[in-house]
Amino acid sequence: MNNPTYYLNPFLFLISISIFIFIFIFIFIFIHSQRSTVYLNGKYVGGHDYGYTPFRIDVTDVINNSGEENVLVVKADSTTPDSWWYDGGGVYRSVHLTSKNDVHIQQYGVYAPSLVTSEIVAETKDSPATADAVFMISVDVECGQCNVNNVSINHVLYDAQKNKVAEGKGEIAIDGGAGTSDTNITFKDAKLWSINHPINYFLETTVVNSDGDVLDTDETNLGVRKLAWDNDKGFFLNDVNTKILGCANHQDFAGLGVAVPDTLQGHRIAKLQELGGNAWRTAHNAPNPSLLYEADKRGMLVWDENHRNGQFDEAKTLVKRDRNHPSIIIWSICNEVLCNSDNTIDDANQIKKIFQENDPLGQRVVAANQNDWVMDDSPLDLLGYDYATNSYDEWHAAHPNYPVISSETSSAVSDRGEYENDEENGHVRGYDTEYPSWAQTAEKAWGGYDVDNTTNTQGILTRDYVSGGFTWTGWDYKGEPTPYHWPDINSHFGIYDIAGFDKDRVGWYKSWWRGYNDDTEKVDSIFVFPHWNWDDDNSYAATDRSSRPHHLNACKGHCKDNVVEVWVHSNAAEIEMFGPDGKSLGRKTMPKYGHLAWMIDYEPGEIMAWGYENVGDESPVMTAKRGTTGAGKELTVQFKDQVGADGIHSDGRDLAIVAVHVVDDKGEVVPLSNEKKVMVKMEIVSGEGEFVGGGNGDPSDLTNDKDNVRNAYHGKMMGLFKATGGNAGDEIVIRVSAEGYEDVDFSIPVISQ
Repeated sequence: MNNPTYYLNPFLFLISISIFIFIFIFIFIFIHSQRSTVYLNGKYVGGHDYGYTPFRIDVTDVINNSGEENVLVVKADSTTPDSWWYDGGGVYRSVHLTSKNDVHIQQYGVYAPSLVTSEIVAETKDSPATADAVFMISVDVECGQCNVNNVSINHVLYDAQKNKVAEGKGEIAIDGGAGTSDTNITFKDAKLWSINHPINYFLETTVVNSDGDVLDTDETNLGVRKLAWDNDKGFFLNDVNTKILGCANHQDFAGLGVAVPDTLQGHRIAKLQELGGNAWRTAHNAPNPSLLYEADKRGMLVWDENHRNGQFDEAKTLVKRDRNHPSIIIWSICNEVLCNSDNTIDDANQIKKIFQENDPLGQRVVAANQNDWVMDDSPLDLLGYDYATNSYDEWHAAHPNYPVISSETSSAVSDRGEYENDEENGHVRGYDTEYPSWAQTAEKAWGGYDVDNTTNTQGILTRDYVSGGFTWTGWDYKGEPTPYHWPDINSHFGIYDIAGFDKDRVGWYKSWWRGYNDDTEKVDSIFVFPHWNWDDDNSYAATDRSSRPHHLNACKGHCKDNVVEVWVHSNAAEIEMFGPDGKSLGRKTMPKYGHLAWMIDYEPGEIMAWGYENVGDESPVMTAKRGTTGAGKELTVQFKDQVGADGIHSDGRDLAIVAVHVVDDKGEVVPLSNEKKVMVKMEIVSGEGEFVGGGNGDPSDLTNDKDNVRNAYHGKMMGLFKATGGNAGDEIVIRVSAEGYEDVDFSIPVISQ
């Protein structure tokens, strides 16, 4: 069956299947909708009234066994909004048809938590931590007609290379249509899962009858890790004090809406890890399961969030579905107004009980993003501080017996390549200075740094008792266009824009997050902005702006009277700035978790910053520069972040991200002005493929996501492509064109299914 992940609209599934006696047929459906209904061969077979968790329908009595075609219709009704942001509509997660024997493992019926049973041998840069461990495995088996009374449960534990490392066996006496097996598997020198060494194990569980016939199998992804929370020191992973450096993220992406294919989940995690990030909050819903598998594989900590307080069945589905993932360290009851319910505190305690009963040994705490629950006798194990940075010390002193985390922080706003607030066109300046009334800059929220040294001294990185935090957000997303409204159609909160291109705030995070938990992992970082392509008002008269070349930007408040405000983000101890004439403008000490700024007279040329490891050093250890580019001369095309470079599957399961840059005659990206657009077209000229969507990161660009022509916003745009057939070794050739530029053909390799 084709994976429907790319489509937003409900559609028909055509199923042809023959079944044997005592075989049950289940449909596992992951769709989004307030209401969904399912029909098989014209008969209503079930539905679901919630959008984010999966549901299962038994169609044994409706399936056509004659060999004729079966027709499954899934109808998703998204006409009633479930959120205040854009949360999609239609079928955008997988639908599976599964056949099972009469005796089978229940849905999410394998629970295999692990505990460390010896002292931990600490990890090194090259090797993971190790310790003796035990997996405490529980398996729930059910049956329909129950033609057997007893079954055996065999467990084999494999490492990532499929080497057997341990095994065990259990028995179940089936009574009343169900039974449970409990088995402990111990093994020495287990390799521990961590953010630096995400070691995964795989448990193969087999149900066998007395004749040795295999009735059902299950493979479960597992990991061994030790979690602990301290009221004063924060979070510990495998006995190592670890600051949680996270981002909250909605599930949409440019060109796709919320129909994000599984293979892009790993790419998105990798982008946060480039910043030094180590945690992902699934705002504000049960995530796509593929995100959790990628987090397990890549070493990303996860705050797994239930959608609404009071939805008990959904919370139970969430925890049972996700509880074996080693990446998950926190269960979340809800977020802000989604925490309100008929019996708010009682409902929260009930969901907490559901988490604890269904994951009693996972070592996870229960939290929420809700300041009203920062109190003694809180329903939470871990208090979630929502913004309110200046209250951290006061709250902790009032409730010292609770560990805490900044469940949501910053909400700084900015746009890529913009350096003056422009309400009319819906753009926000890129300096880390803009934020709504409830929020803070990245510097203030995380570092407690204020340029005037007058407010906000309780940054997350300066307080040991704060376990960490989650920036709002990693990427821009559809909806919530704070501080402006129309023509904006997405937010400005992201560290990355909605198309995944860097904003200037990337420089702050790379400077201060990377190496925070381990100084040996520190990476030299230095970023200078803005660009150096300005109209100084001498070359083009104010009355003749239309004659300004497209590579020069209007000089407004940020470069008043031909003086440009230049910022440097860096983890160097001292920065020396050089003007366009090559002369030093002096050295300044970098404030911890802050930035440095110079006001520089503009003239075409190049500015440069030198970073020194120590104050007073003679030689720099890092440099960065910005130069005046020429006019756009050509289009360059490349795989963005190498997504698709190794090939995309012919069955359409994954995507290639193709980025287009407008460059000058030296190959430098031209920071095109907004006044003159370069409209780029992307089309397939050979091969079996499809343009899926595109984006450019402009929050006020009203181009349809599925349109293959769009503006190269400040010199950049991207498109997404999938294969619709073909064989290994084939290619999809796309042609990229724009008026005034030579066409470029670009090939995407195809690999087999």
